Amino acid sequence: MTDKPTSQVTYTLKVKENKHLSDNRFLLKVEKPQNFQYLPGQFAVLAEQQGENLIQRAYSIASIPHEPFLLFFIRKVEGGALTPILYNKNPEDTVLMSGPYGHLTHNTIGVPNKLVLIAMGSGIAAIRPLAYYYTKFDTVSLTIIHQAKFVDNLVFYNELKDIGKYIPVLSQETGYTKITNSAVPSSFVKAEKQGKQFYVGHFPELKELWFKPDASYVIVGKRDRVEKFFDMLAKWGADTSRMYTEKY
Repeated sequence: MTDKPTSQVTYTLKVKENKHLSDNRFLLKVEKPQNFQYLPGQFAVLAEQQGENLIQRAYSIASIPHEPFLLFFIRKVEGGALTPILYNKNPEDTVLMSGPYGHLTHNTIGVPNKLVLIAMGSGIAAIRPLAYYYTKFDTVSLTIIHQAKFVDNLVFYNELKDIGKYIPVLSQETGYTKITNSAVPSSFVKAEKQGKQFYVGHFPELKELWFKPDASYVIVGKRDRVEKFFDMLAKWGADTSRMYTEKY
């Protein structure tokens, strides 16, 4: 991996795969330009030319720098300008991209002894490559939290459960099986569905499983929610100088 990202130019890339999930979320995999380099945690701008108008939006790069493709985990916004177009892309269709951009990288975060990565919804796109990056440090105690709605939104479940301490939390899933012999307080509901184990509810309710006042925190998600949880952590005693956010 390099610490020298590629200059920000525009590429025309072919779609390799477009996987639709519940909650209008989708995994868009596109070809990776030759010699394209970026840092875990950075984002790219995807665009579509429509007549004289260039429609463009920023999305976190969910792939890991060594992977031979670029991956984006996106939520389709009904009535949105770009996401419905991207949602309907088929393999061999093209998409415009520029980047990389962003400073939510190890250069900003450093190498803390305790690191808690918090993703809300499609914010897991930025968290995945960061989690992989920090696995190379034996000194980092890593916790990964993914707050989502449905079980198929846990798109990186099988890999993240083997990286550090992984806490997936679902707020709207139904039809699951409760795990009764789980080594967690009885006030928490731990469940299983489709071979995935998760907590039911919202991650602040699980505070005693993951909160550490002396940890560094990364929070990625919608602006209002990121700001809400930033303030929450500060009230709990977390050091705001070691809290890093990405808002969309």
